[in-house]
Amino acid sequence: MQLINPDHSPSSSESDGQMGLPQILTEKHIAILWEKMGRMYGHKWASVAEKDDGTWLAGLAGVTPEQVSHALGRLVTEGFKWPPSLPEFRELCANVDTEKLERYVRKVALRHYDSFTVSQMSADRIERLMSSVRQEATRDFVFTTLMRSSRRALNAKTLS
Repeated sequence: MQLINPDHSPSSSESDGQMGLPQILTEKHIAILWEKMGRMYGHKWASVAEKDDGTWLAGLAGVTPEQVSHALGRLVTEGFKWPPSLPEFRELCANVDTEKLERYVRKVALRHYDSFTVSQMSADRIERLMSSVRQEATRDFVFTTLMRSSRRALNAKTLS
């Protein structure tokens, strides 16, 4: 699902002649997001969100329009029946590599065990350990991913 460039013109990075720099979200992007969420969720969205008072624009600082498009797509493909809160949507914006995430969860789950002990564990035991830390580890992983993305966006903005 694409988040349409509000001006239907080249992105700011293209018009500046600096290809590859991420575009920063604007109020127009948030208005388009609001419209798309309204179309996707109908009365469910309208009942919780009239219009953005600046909270979502501030809460999505450092997120690019491409990441918002990614999150909108995930809402559909992952079957979200109710609209997400701002923190949930921000997490959805992270372009999370699921393989890296699983490796991170495994690392967190097994951090207190030496390699010999791990080699003696059953797959079921490892999965139970991973399940016990999955939510916290996923939150940490997504937060780290978003912070890196935000730093890249801010660095690109200061370079332009």
